[in-house]
Amino acid sequence: MPFFQHSKWWKKTKLHEVIIFNPKVKLEKWKKYPYVAMENVKENCFKTISKIIYKEYNGWWSKFENWDVIFARITPCLQNAKITQISWINKWFWSTEFFVFRNIPWITDKNFIFYLFCSKKIRDVAEKSMVGASWRQRADLKSIKNIEILLPPLPIQQKIASILSKYDDLIENNNKRIKILEQMAQAIYNEMIGKKSEEFLKKSEEGKELPEGWRVVKISDILDILWGFAFKSKDYSPDGKYKIVTIKNVDEWKFIPNVVNKINFIPDKMKEHCKLKTWDILLSLTGNVWRVCIVYWNNYLLNQRVAKLELKNKNYYAFVYLLFRSKLMKYKMENLANGVAQQNLSPIQLGKTQIVIPNATLIFKFNYLVKPILDQILNLQLQNQNLKQTRDLLIPRLVTGKLNVEDLEIV
Repeated sequence: MPFFQHSKWWKKTKLHEVIIFNPKVKLEKWKKYPYVAMENVKENCFKTISKIIYKEYNGWWSKFENWDVIFARITPCLQNAKITQISWINKWFWSTEFFVFRNIPWITDKNFIFYLFCSKKIRDVAEKSMVGASWRQRADLKSIKNIEILLPPLPIQQKIASILSKYDDLIENNNKRIKILEQMAQAIYNEMIGKKSEEFLKKSEEGKELPEGWRVVKISDILDILWGFAFKSKDYSPDGKYKIVTIKNVDEWKFIPNVVNKINFIPDKMKEHCKLKTWDILLSLTGNVWRVCIVYWNNYLLNQRVAKLELKNKNYYAFVYLLFRSKLMKYKMENLANGVAQQNLSPIQLGKTQIVIPNATLIFKFNYLVKPILDQILNLQLQNQNLKQTRDLLIPRLVTGKLNVEDLEIV
């Protein structure tokens, strides 16, 4: 074991002594720079950003440079660990609801401080320092500056960051593979079924005959749209056995396994379909009503404003999932949704919506081609969940010196 791995070489210090807080960055006013909105920052400490646009800088936004750590300071984004670090854009900006942290060369490693701020110790202090109205609380920067840590020598910081980055790299590579597989599945659907469905639906509306085996049905003829249970907040427990799935867990193509609320028991009046299992298809009924995903992992319960699509014929699984991912179905659901503040989709009205069903031979061929692709996507998502859990277990142990980096094999 290198001499500086020993805890006696770890220096007790306060964060403001080894990290630059909200460093100055010069941007030209009214010039366009990359901009990232809060909603495009992923939860649970990830370096990938879902969307970047270019807009004019007006002087009111937080400014960043490559490798700066961005830390959400407002509720509930802080609690959800919206923390990131970008290394491929020179200068950029976004919401003032972030703190910006930068390493001091020769003292702290830029990647190490990212994982340091992802650690629960730092986030817990930040959460406890929050002040303001309950729905708009913000963390206190001074409290974070004065957090005391044990800082390892720079070579150990770099080794720790290297180990943890391997997990993030694997997750990102899996995400790229998932995206390709999603595009493949959608392309097969469009080519084999999607284009014909739109054409044949118009023919049916005009009273024309459809090809043999193709038929127009209501959505309720092939599946039941089952909505979730209204759980009571007084029953929530931070260490609950069962995890409550809300619309926040239903992303486009993707199930978000992390939940805010948990419960220790199953309510007596909750229906059996609310006990979720792997391969269940979920649909958001509020907000972006077209979001559909497949459940994976264990002990999830379905909350209200999220529906489960329960098929009457299992052979239709791949077809139904890709149908609800299609542009035509998205258009239909958005038109059905109502509400001024946000869209709300009625399961009853959706069930009455007409769709075109292909003949049995085509359904079989489509399922044969697409179901293995969906299997691969689900397996990669499960891998990512395992990698993330391992990474999150390692972060507090590595950054505090409780785990010796020399004894740890890199994935």
